[in-house]
Amino acid sequence: MNKEYIEQAIYERTQEFVPQCVYEAILELIATEREACAKVCDGYSNDRHANMADLCAEGIRARGQA
Repeated sequence: MNKEYIEQAIYERTQEFVPQCVYEAILELIATEREACAKVCDGYSNDRHANMADLCAEGIRARGQA
């Protein structure tokens, strides 16, 4: 799923009963959770799997840009 897909899915499911400010808060929470997941990967950068951890962190962050 890319960013546009997620935003559209949330909008379609909430447009009738959720105010715009709540919709925007949901998107902000998703972005915050995505960054938290990427930081977990960053925490493994000193591990023997550092390259994989870096790749995972980059991939998670990239999903927010797509």
